[in-house]
Amino acid sequence: MPAEPTKASQAEKKTENADSRPLSVTVVLTKGTQITGAFLDSRELPLQTAFGEVKISLSEVAGVRFAQEGSPATTVVLHNGDSVTGATDLTAVHVETEWGRAMVHGPNVSAVLFARGVKWVSEKDLTGTRWKLTSIPPAQPQPARPQPGVRPRNTNRSYSSRNSNSGNSRVTVAN
Repeated sequence: MPAEPTKASQAEKKTENADSRPLSVTVVLTKGTQITGAFLDSRELPLQTAFGEVKISLSEVAGVRFAQEGSPATTVVLHNGDSVTGATDLTAVHVETEWGRAMVHGPNVSAVLFARGVKWVSEKDLTGTRWKLTSIPPAQPQPARPQPGVRPRNTNRSYSSRNSNSGNSRVTVAN
């Protein structure tokens, strides 16, 4: 009789499939430029915390804000809202973009976002700067501005017509 996969091995396969898919990423450079594409590097982020070294699966990460002046720790925010701070050594980031592969040297990277529709904001506290992710509000449609020298078009026009049976009548037509 052939061996059948156990539930545990089926769960492992699901995890392997999720980890083997390319991660969509936005890399934010220190000067503000953003590069978007598929993340080509490791699937784990080693982070030295106050409690020891941990390896965080990038499929669980919403964003990473790397240590910079004024904020000596790297902040990692997970999809569930938890955050971890520590130190990591980022040498380079590799991204497959629509125009080809990009390699960015680690010191030029300020953040990496794996979640869409979020941005980093800072808060000052007694220990320095604390970083967190917040949702970007959806863009509000801008009202149409009239062009100088152009009168707005009247969409309701009145026309008079003479009806032989009833005398004068007024008809309103909307365009």
